[in-house]
Amino acid sequence: MNSISKFITEYFWIFFIFGILAGIFLSFASLFTPYILYMMMFVLFLSCLKINPEGIFEKVKDFKLVVYLALLILIIIPLLIYPLFNIFLKFEYGLAILILLLMPTGIAVPAYAIILRGDKELALVLSTITSLICPLTVPLLIYFLIGVKTELNFSHIFIALSAIIFIPFILSAIFRKIGKKIIKKTEKYYSSVSIVIITLIMAGAIAKVDASQIMNENKSIIYPFLSLFFLVILLHLIGYFAIYKKDVQTKITSSLSLAYMNSTLAIVFAAEFFGPETLLLVVLYQIPTNLALIVFGYLTKRILYNPIKA
Repeated sequence: MNSISKFITEYFWIFFIFGILAGIFLSFASLFTPYILYMMMFVLFLSCLKINPEGIFEKVKDFKLVVYLALLILIIIPLLIYPLFNIFLKFEYGLAILILLLMPTGIAVPAYAIILRGDKELALVLSTITSLICPLTVPLLIYFLIGVKTELNFSHIFIALSAIIFIPFILSAIFRKIGKKIIKKTEKYYSSVSIVIITLIMAGAIAKVDASQIMNENKSIIYPFLSLFFLVILLHLIGYFAIYKKDVQTKITSSLSLAYMNSTLAIVFAAEFFGPETLLLVVLYQIPTNLALIVFGYLTKRILYNPIKA
């Protein structure tokens, strides 16, 4: 069982690609569609079980930096970057970019920070804070940026995001009090279980898009798909250079926190409130981020931490 869990965690990208392909080509993927919201909440519940709210904030001394990065992630970046992409992309595809930009720091970023020798505590704080605040910022910025073009019920968005974020957070806090022994025995499997569930979320979400329609849209989506690679590179660069007079660890964490948003939440959000073209591009963001993580990992280990000596 442990070896299977390690395999799933190490080769998570294989499962994510399978989830995308299953949603397109396998009819049974639609069976998961009605449950993607609940599956997302369970993934967050497992992630929150690893978080100790009483302790994480004590490990970060520079709260000005935390506030600055939280504002950068949730407000400044969406306001600056979305209009740039919206000029060149069809509205539905530009909307996908906006959804991704509005999402909080991903729940996997603390793990990425460990692998890439970043600041794990800062990553954990940013992931927690941005997740708790996003139910407020997401509907407000959607209304500010595109409200006149949509018929969305913004109170519904707020309630849905609040439920997705706060219910798992509260339940995990309760379970940490009464189930410490169970958590200690099972927490090593949380990552692999989450990966499997996220795979099902991808399959169920993209199954909402008719496969024939995806094939018909194949040519028109090439340019928007390539724009996702530009987006992930841009977010890495902004995150890294937006931090002045800080060590490499902090810069790496800032870069990760911007580029690797909670894309699973973005998929669920797009599936719940928006159309098939928007949903498809949000799902496809998994591809450039997985590739970028490999490249960024190489750069941090070989160049940033081992600069060439003159």
